[in-house]
Amino acid sequence: MLFVWGFGSDTNVNKANWAKATLIWMAIFIGLYILIAVVFGAAILSGLGGYN
Repeated sequence: MLFVWGFGSDTNVNKANWAKATLIWMAIFIGLYILIAVVFGAAILSGLGGYN
């Protein structure tokens, strides 16, 4: 619904701006989550490499 509200032509301007801002915040948090997962995943995998 956020995409419909954010980019629809017949939506209230305030609701459209709120939907766009919410989508931006969601994208930021998803990006941070992926970055943290990659960093910690790499740290864990590099730590496991020393056990032979």
